[in-house]
Amino acid sequence: MTPSVFVAGILTFLWPHVHGTGALVSVALLYGASIGAFASLIGAPMMALGDSADVGRRTGMYLTILSFGSLMGPPISGAINRATGGYSVVGIYAGQSSYIFLILDEPRKESVLTVVPWLLFHFHLSHLL
Repeated sequence: MTPSVFVAGILTFLWPHVHGTGALVSVALLYGASIGAFASLIGAPMMALGDSADVGRRTGMYLTILSFGSLMGPPISGAINRATGGYSVVGIYAGQSSYIFLILDEPRKESVLTVVPWLLFHFHLSHLL
C-alpha cells in the first residue's frame, strides 16, 4: 500500500503542471493504477486486527473515519482554488495529504501503539522515557 500512496502523492503534486492531452492522459492512467492498488488494499489491515466476527464493524468504523477527508477535501480545495486563482496550490494541498497518511500509517506495523516510540526514536526524544 505504501508504494501506491507514494506514487499517487507524487502524481497529485504534478497534475496541475501537466499540459497537453497526451501528458494528462498518461498522468491519469498512472494515478488510476496507483490509487486503485490503494483502494483495493484499504480493508486488508482490518482482517489482522482482531476476531473475524468484528471485521465488518472495524471496516465500517475505519471507512467512516476516512470519509471525513472525502467530505472536507473538495470544499477546501475549492476555497484554495478560488483564493489563489489556480490549481497549483490545490495540487500541493492534496498531495501533502497523501504524505501525512504515509507518515501516520507506515510506522503502525500492526499496532497504532508503535507511533509514539517511532516518533521518539526519529526525533531523538528517547531521553524522555
